[in-house]
Amino acid sequence: MINIYQMDFLEGAKMFKDNSVDLIFTSPPFKDEDVEGDYWNFYEKAFNEMCRIASKTVIIIHSATKMNEIIRRWPPKRTLIWGKGIIAPAYRYNPIFVYQKSDEYKVNKYIYTDTFGIAPIKNKDKIHKYQDPLHLYISVLKMFKDCNSVLDPFIGSGTTALAANELGLDCYGFEKDLESWKVCMQRLKETMEGVMLID
Repeated sequence: MINIYQMDFLEGAKMFKDNSVDLIFTSPPFKDEDVEGDYWNFYEKAFNEMCRIASKTVIIIHSATKMNEIIRRWPPKRTLIWGKGIIAPAYRYNPIFVYQKSDEYKVNKYIYTDTFGIAPIKNKDKIHKYQDPLHLYISVLKMFKDCNSVLDPFIGSGTTALAANELGLDCYGFEKDLESWKVCMQRLKETMEGVMLID
């Protein structure tokens, strides 16, 4: 089951009870200009809701530019690295923060690698400006066994949903921007024939 909602996550989060989804996996907006108001106020509200909804773990791909501040404010259990190789942008990696909800699901038991050497999607191959490689998402998600459902609060072009489908997971996603949501839904419909989509 794939459920994609065209709405703001902070509004849509009200539909979900505490500890109702096994795993939260997302790459939220990185830039100050991509959110309304103060960035850290936005991030704190989103982070708190993610931690409330997740029953086992929260995994967030973020930017190297904000890494120190995030670790200072919200220290993760583990920090993984997505290494992009030699590319044009100055920042050639992204941190992946892993948060453990409780000792009932110990993330260290499931993490078998801390680094992922996967080239980013560039130029004409991108259908969304913040699109990440599907292989990266599958590689991260498949480590966390015994998780049957995943929620992406900022689903963008739908990569989390495609990865979840590949791994046989139920997926919920939110996308506030209408054009991005349309890209997401079109991509899912083209590549997931036979899978039930709720939009």
